Amino acid sequence: MLGIPEDLNVGKVLRWAHKKDLFTITLCHGPGSLLSTNLDENEFIYKGYQMAVFPDSVDKQTPLVGYLPGHMPWKLCEKLTDLGVSIINKKSDNSTCIDRKLITGASPLAANELGKLVANTLLKN
Repeated sequence: MLGIPEDLNVGKVLRWAHKKDLFTITLCHGPGSLLSTNLDENEFIYKGYQMAVFPDSVDKQTPLVGYLPGHMPWKLCEKLTDLGVSIINKKSDNSTCIDRKLITGASPLAANELGKLVANTLLKN
């Protein structure tokens, strides 16, 4: 996660996939990569989207709870919301979301449901 939101190459690949109308799939803190589309004076391409994202409220509890060795250095949900994203979940749960060609899952607990949603969606398309 560290460095990916500031990686110009990640932003370039995501903007390319978006222009090609390809699916993008993220889980947990994965939407942090989407922040890279806003770099280099580019417009944030996911403005107005809904997403399932690992909640900042749970990140505040690390490292007491969870697998991270320290506190998260930034608030992902807050940054996404500031860029015009609607976060659909409040908890670290099995929530999933599909909005246009973006498919997201809230946490590791959503991995199975996200996998099913992705497989079914790709089969339909």
